[in-house]
Amino acid sequence: MGEAIIDALSAITGWTAETGITLETQGFSDYISGFGSASLALRVSAGSDGKSASKTLTFDATGFQWISFSAISLRKPSYSVNHIIDAMYAVELAAGQVFYVPIKSQFSRVFIPVDGFTALTRFKVTVLHDNADFLIVSNLMAVTDAFPADILNAIKTGIEVQRDRLAPGREIGTVTAAKGSRSIGVDDDWSWVEKNVVVRIGTGNTAEEHLISNASGNRIAFADTLDGPSLLFDHSRSQAYITFPVDVGYYDREEKLPGVAIWYSSPTPAPRNSRAEESPICWGPLGAYVRRDGAIMKWRVSLEIAARSPELVSDATTAVRAFLASSEIWAHGQRLWFEWTDPAVDSEPVEGYDIVPRASYVFDVEVKEDSWQLQRMTSGNPTLTVRPIA
Repeated sequence: MGEAIIDALSAITGWTAETGITLETQGFSDYISGFGSASLALRVSAGSDGKSASKTLTFDATGFQWISFSAISLRKPSYSVNHIIDAMYAVELAAGQVFYVPIKSQFSRVFIPVDGFTALTRFKVTVLHDNADFLIVSNLMAVTDAFPADILNAIKTGIEVQRDRLAPGREIGTVTAAKGSRSIGVDDDWSWVEKNVVVRIGTGNTAEEHLISNASGNRIAFADTLDGPSLLFDHSRSQAYITFPVDVGYYDREEKLPGVAIWYSSPTPAPRNSRAEESPICWGPLGAYVRRDGAIMKWRVSLEIAARSPELVSDATTAVRAFLASSEIWAHGQRLWFEWTDPAVDSEPVEGYDIVPRASYVFDVEVKEDSWQLQRMTSGNPTLTVRPIA
């Protein structure tokens, strides 16, 4: 199932706050999870113990393992919650579902197990101290661990972000056609148009991408993949681009050229921790949840860029190198760092029937996997039996 964004927590719209808490947004990138533009900040005044801020939600968490969000407390952090009284903040996700969580002085993820509830009806933050504070929260998500798919999909998103930031693609002209058209003409210039190329038509909410199944002059027809065999919107001299999709492997019958394929090799262990440490991650209605340190795994990832011309390979590799230069991916709202150190490998065509230049990039990503089952420590009134020694 992967992940689902419940609320990006990037705006004050829909939020209500009691006296003593002021809501605002902040745009410092180090305190924003993922690729969002802002995060939510709660300016807490002294004497606000018991005050809260909340937003109504509607989300079904069935099938997910965790509800998580990123947070930082600049003045009143709590590094662990060995006892409920250690928590400086409580989070309520539904009626009766209150969780006491650690909010650290470093921007990090907070995890709440989906246990005893499935429906989220609110995200309510309650202050449990009397000091002034500046609390930042970002990117509320429902997640399920699924390695290596989590890493590969995060890499895919990272490359796509760089691609769209740099340019939508190589311009090839304009398109005028009605919604439902199964073939179109490209006006002005139709350079680079050929079979297996992906064309993006339009921008914004009416942008669409189609795989070319046949090209004759300036007339092109579409294959069934991507946005399908016909136009989704009406277009009047909409700009058309040759773009490159990013796929986790090539499993389609129709190859996309240009395109970026993400492959991986089985992981290598990177033992730098004992994996014996146990720590509570939160307290909830059913007790305390204890997580044992997981194993660190190093995944070998390769990126293969292929096209029918060096120019289109260059377009794709520009975005790939920008992604590699960032040295980060976002998986389940968590930032994972990597270093690109291996040289790229270029492959020039040597056969007249397979003129497809290629470039390959390889790097390693380390991730700590959950190796142990989450423990729930229930509370109760123990009975002590004393037997005298004779």
